[in-house]
Amino acid sequence: MTLGEAIKRFEADLPDWWWLVGKCSVSCNASCGPDRNGRDAHLLGNRQFDEGFHADLLDGGTAEALDDVRHQALIARKEVSDDATQAEEG
Repeated sequence: MTLGEAIKRFEADLPDWWWLVGKCSVSCNASCGPDRNGRDAHLLGNRQFDEGFHADLLDGGTAEALDDVRHQALIARKEVSDDATQAEEG
């Protein structure tokens, strides 16, 4: 996957989220989180979302790092959504 493809995938799955990528001689990095003015801003009350999601990959590139944080964020958002649904049903 190219970085451009990873960005498109990220922005399709997590619209209104901020993201960044970086690269150095040791690793490729990415971070992301809900934008304070976006549709998932309510998640920022949860420390996990307020601190954001991070990847520091020794193997792989910036595209893989961005895809890693996208995956982390999607899982966490689903867990929060599932917990809220169970609370409403219970």
